[in-house]
Amino acid sequence: MANAVSVLYQKHGANFKTTVFQIALSGNYAAPEVVTLTVAGASNPAARPVTGPNGTPPYAPKISAYQVGGGSNGYVAQLKATATPGQYDLTFVQGVTAFNGAYTAGDFVNVEVDHDLQGF
Repeated sequence: MANAVSVLYQKHGANFKTTVFQIALSGNYAAPEVVTLTVAGASNPAARPVTGPNGTPPYAPKISAYQVGGGSNGYVAQLKATATPGQYDLTFVQGVTAFNGAYTAGDFVNVEVDHDLQGF
């Protein structure tokens, strides 16, 4: 696995809570990259005081920012749930062509995971 997942921060308001993860990409692309988005263990090495998500969130995680291949080159990041709760397949495609080869320094993906809304 050529990535390291970490919790960047958690934002919340009266009716929402979102955890933002950063996936630092390195080495060669493995189609797909398998990433685990939970706040326990390896995903939270700084032990940031956040709650959730554990298991499958009620809403699909969304990619908020990314860089692959060193810049804006037309590749689109896609995130799909696997059968394992909290685990996702991360792929990069340009049309029907998948990204191939090594990541460049600084390649990353930021993912936002929304939690249940309160009071709805």
